[in-house]
Amino acid sequence: MLYKLGRGFTAIETIVAVGISILIGVLIAPLITMTMGQMHSAGQKAEILELNLELIRWIRKSACACHLDRDQNTARAAALSLDTTNSIYPNIDLGVVRESCDFTAADNIIVEAARPLPRSTSRLQVDQVLIRDIRPVDTGRRYSAELFVSFRQDGPTSHKPISIGMSMEIDTSSGLPSSRKILNCGFPAAKNIVACPAGMELIGYPGAVGTFCVETAPRPAPPTYSAAAAACQALPVNPLGTFRICPIEKLTLACQIGRTLTGLNGTQWEMVDNAWQSDDPNDNHLFAAGAGCGSLGMARGFKAYRCCLTN
Repeated sequence: MLYKLGRGFTAIETIVAVGISILIGVLIAPLITMTMGQMHSAGQKAEILELNLELIRWIRKSACACHLDRDQNTARAAALSLDTTNSIYPNIDLGVVRESCDFTAADNIIVEAARPLPRSTSRLQVDQVLIRDIRPVDTGRRYSAELFVSFRQDGPTSHKPISIGMSMEIDTSSGLPSSRKILNCGFPAAKNIVACPAGMELIGYPGAVGTFCVETAPRPAPPTYSAAAAACQALPVNPLGTFRICPIEKLTLACQIGRTLTGLNGTQWEMVDNAWQSDDPNDNHLFAAGAGCGSLGMARGFKAYRCCLTN
């Protein structure tokens, strides 16, 4: 005998209805979770892009110099010296990057190691803030380096670190060679790029700070991001700089003022070095120099790219 429940449903009908509701919930829940996860990851990528551009601007400001000056940045003084007697230069643990030279303020932090990214809505966790890959540019006092910011893995999601080329100057007139003071960021030196290898165009004035070389023709889309990076790194060693996939700021400038570049006319997107994504061809990848030579964007897969010689 079947008992009638509210609105004329039997007990069996009610059990079946509840079972179907549970089954639908089980099937839909992973889809909702996956969608929310993808949205979370996309938000973090957008925040990394914004941070990348902010750090590029920071390197050009006076704040960069005071952050590397051990007399001003006293909290990091122990790390802010360069041992010029050593052929291998250790990384400098910068720890914190601030908008200004006020090292006591709590509201001017751009990025800080082992803490969430300030003003981040996705709670993106920073891992390290380093000056690394330090190498002498010449026999004087100028060095090339890399501002490096890495991020902690958030569940299944990992993000490629930010890596921005920069230069430093040391004080060779005071202290010991094993503990030289760092004076400046991007200081001009006698040896800057004045000419380019065959197949590349000089962007900027010969010998000026920031001048670089860019390939006049794009390379075909690579099978992986690592393959593109390896192709640039395999170019003949040049004492004035490093070959790499052109970064955002270099490719955009080349698009704006280059004279002999083919394909780079403000309508073609190309892959850049300071993208953050993995080698997964189904992931999103960052491209620059399209849409009027001043845009950034994300797309699936890999696109053409160029190698730059930068110092």
